[in-house]
Amino acid sequence: MEKPNWFDLENYRSLEQFNLKEWWVQLELRRDIRDFFSYGYSTNTKYEKFVTKVVEEIKKSGIVKTYLVELENIGSPLKPTVRDISALEIFSSSSLIQSKMPHNCYSDESFDNLLSGIDCTFNESKGHLLINLDASDEQLKRDFGNWLKTKKRPSSIYKNKTNFNTRNIESWIDMRLLPFIDLSIIFEAENIPYNIEDFGRWLFSDGTKYQDRENLLKTIRTRANWLIDSSTLSQMITQLENF
Repeated sequence: MEKPNWFDLENYRSLEQFNLKEWWVQLELRRDIRDFFSYGYSTNTKYEKFVTKVVEEIKKSGIVKTYLVELENIGSPLKPTVRDISALEIFSSSSLIQSKMPHNCYSDESFDNLLSGIDCTFNESKGHLLINLDASDEQLKRDFGNWLKTKKRPSSIYKNKTNFNTRNIESWIDMRLLPFIDLSIIFEAENIPYNIEDFGRWLFSDGTKYQDRENLLKTIRTRANWLIDSSTLSQMITQLENF
């Protein structure tokens, strides 16, 4: 198969200067258009026009500059990953429990367990904590670590245990993940049959170790799917201010 006329690796050269927020924007846009084509949100004409514009921009320049929101407003202000629970959050959740499971209102069972048992929309990425501020910092850190080990968290195979860093970004560039994502999305959206080995030739013409089929499937495609998974992007946005 011949390389499509629109695809040029040189269009992605500026990724080397991108910070985590700029990476997040590009990846989030790809996730949006992938979901649009996968689930068919064609009833939203305005959004369909936006997706079409993004795809055209990917083909033209690789890097998308058409955002739904201004770049400087993304993730600002970020909510800390550990913070006070608002009164609204507690009362709205507890009122739901009182109305649907009054006999369990005074149970010693975890508040989160009660809530998840009656509310299918409960976000298991969040947890309600009661913290004894009389304890030492050392004790609180130890107890929080123990709580984290036992807490049921979203069962995503893509979750990172550590924060993202510059080495992560360097590896994404080395593996040509964003160009691979673009090729995959656009070929599938336009129903163009392809062999993954063709992608390998276009992406790794320098003959790197990623060019063979096994590495393309086990490394490149797996990491690309991880990079635009919703759990990866949700984790990424919590770190934008500290990167």
